[in-house]
Amino acid sequence: MEMSLRVTASVRHEDRAQRSNLLRIFLISILFLFPSSAWAALSVVQLVVNADLGDASFATTIAATGSGNLIVVAITGGVGAQPVTSVTDGTNSFREYPGFYGTGSTYFTDVWYLPYSTSGKTSITVNLSSGATGHHTCVGIWEVSGFINPYPDGEGSVYDVASGATDTGASVTTTSNSDFIASQLHSSDSYGQQSTNFTTSQASDSDGVTDSALITSSQGTYAPTWPDNPTNTFTSMTAAFKNQTTTSSTIVGKSTIAGNSTVY
Repeated sequence: MEMSLRVTASVRHEDRAQRSNLLRIFLISILFLFPSSAWAALSVVQLVVNADLGDASFATTIAATGSGNLIVVAITGGVGAQPVTSVTDGTNSFREYPGFYGTGSTYFTDVWYLPYSTSGKTSITVNLSSGATGHHTCVGIWEVSGFINPYPDGEGSVYDVASGATDTGASVTTTSNSDFIASQLHSSDSYGQQSTNFTTSQASDSDGVTDSALITSSQGTYAPTWPDNPTNTFTSMTAAFKNQTTTSSTIVGKSTIAGNSTVY
């Protein structure tokens, strides 16, 4: 009788464990099948712009970062200052956006990012292979909350383009309903202006740089625009990020769902 009770209790325990596992799998499936309703809304926490003249390494002071947020660093500079060799917050090494780096006759463009920020970081350092005498290197830094698994979703750059009265930057075609799109304009005669269609925007007139961003609500093709002096030329970059879904147990850059081991 006692053995029978033990067997029955063991079976009930296994049944509860199986039901719990099935419920967990179901909830995870809901998360990835319906990301727009399961994930938090994306939000720009901060945007900081900075410029440096001729140094191969320079730091930008930012407000203390939150935990687990996406950090995006857009970089343009005189071609003599390229390429960027690393970006760091003192603890974490940033990743270069795949396939992004490029140059025109005047400026280079590049984007680096950190998928998951560490709380309390107040400085980000950009390291170049060499500084460019007489040329500014300009950075735009965004902190974005709401991502679970940020992943590149399209990029583009245009170089040495004659502007007319309006500058149109490189377009990106997104594959997700909710993307964060960062863009940077570097104008030839220090004429930085607010973007007319990317809503989070900050300009630096002295350096001719405007950093702008857009959070989308549907898939589509997006290109930033700015007013400009018709006699200018400009260089521009655009980079999009989405929440990457997966059907496996591994979330890129995050811990695995089972076992809590880190996968990069």
